[in-house]
Amino acid sequence: MYPIEEILGPLGAERIKSLLSSEVSKVRGLSSSFYHFKVTLEPTHSKERVKAIVVKPLSRNSDKLVVGLLWNALFGKSFKTIHWFILFAVLTKTMKKDRTSLALMKILILSTGKPGHMNWMHNHGPCRRVLIQHFGEESAKEKLNRIVEDLPVKLPRKDPIINELFLVTETFVKQRKPVIPSRIGIGYKDKGGLGGGSEEPLASSAFLDREEVFDLLLRQAKNQLFGTQGSIKEE
Repeated sequence: MYPIEEILGPLGAERIKSLLSSEVSKVRGLSSSFYHFKVTLEPTHSKERVKAIVVKPLSRNSDKLVVGLLWNALFGKSFKTIHWFILFAVLTKTMKKDRTSLALMKILILSTGKPGHMNWMHNHGPCRRVLIQHFGEESAKEKLNRIVEDLPVKLPRKDPIINELFLVTETFVKQRKPVIPSRIGIGYKDKGGLGGGSEEPLASSAFLDREEVFDLLLRQAKNQLFGTQGSIKEE
């Protein structure tokens, strides 16, 4: 079996492994290094150098980083597609059947950009504005307060400047050459499995369990925002 790095490339492997992992972290338990990563901007196959966007946290305080993301998603004017992507990674890493994950899902739904706007630096409208446009001032305030109350961090009154929390740059990164698998001779008659060095496959059951949680959170969030009110059963 080929290592996942050979299939997705080294830049995408770490994020995929994090998503498929059965290990769940807390939002306030994420290290600042979690927010340091690269995303490729072009196909990686058969290329030594690929164009990529690099995200680097400018603070070692992970609470400060997630507070900046949440505040700007809810109220700010500088919440971009790349910031949405970071917040989505936070959800997938910390996802559980609880009010915190439900609040994050609501924020991601409300702050999703319009179709066709796929530029990483495109500004997204804040959740507060979207709710006011859909429901009016009073109902929007009620729904917004519910989201804020369910978050695991306290949001400040003053705007955390997101550009002072994350440095986003475009660059070229070198890819490691994949290891060429050993060839099997024509006269090889062993009908058993290939041994030695193959990686354990990622557990499909863990992925399916997390997919089920994601679908549940998505349905609950949409219902509470736009349909009948309901509550999620916590584990």
